[in-house]
Amino acid sequence: MGRDDRSGLFQSNPELGERFGDLYGEFWCNGLVTHDLKEVLRIRNARITDCGY
Repeated sequence: MGRDDRSGLFQSNPELGERFGDLYGEFWCNGLVTHDLKEVLRIRNARITDCGY
């Protein structure tokens, strides 16, 4: 998974950003939940939090 964090969220703690990237990559690439369901949940969460992505 890429480590390009343009938001600056992990600027003060790059190690935390790296660990989050590993966790996020594991979530999207592995597990028992289908990719389709993960995508629906991602969109739902973005709408609830008024995320522009």
